Amino acid sequence: MPSRIESLIPTPPPERIDALQELIVRIVDCLDADEDCDALIAEADALAGSQGYDRVTFCDLHSWTSERDFAALAAMGPPPAIPDLTVQEVAECIGVIEAADEPRSSFCLGILERTFPNIPVCDMIYCARAAASSDDLAADIVRLGKEPLPTLPAP
Repeated sequence: MPSRIESLIPTPPPERIDALQELIVRIVDCLDADEDCDALIAEADALAGSQGYDRVTFCDLHSWTSERDFAALAAMGPPPAIPDLTVQEVAECIGVIEAADEPRSSFCLGILERTFPNIPVCDMIYCARAAASSDDLAADIVRLGKEPLPTLPAP
């Protein structure tokens, strides 16, 4: 039986990935030509489950992935926030992220970032890797997620 994390990672239909890839290529070409592509961006965002994509999303695209991998990630829809993630499940997400199997790794990173919005999850995973095992890192993330947010003094 698949784990809860594995069951949350969707496998979108190839047709949706193809449609998004075509839109993404058109958007990138449009941006490169400095043309208005707001309607195309809105169409891609709607097809991807309204994830808040904007011009910056597509301008930064080539700095981290290909059009095909981004289309596959977008076709998965928005990753969920899971308030009751266990340390083991966080470690499982970290394992998927470390495997660098796009788009699954970006989807799992999205789960962690949405579940722990006040924790620099990305920095913890990619910058502190030498100091901690995946299990230790997962325990730190869950512990930090349970701590109350600091309050700022009144002005």
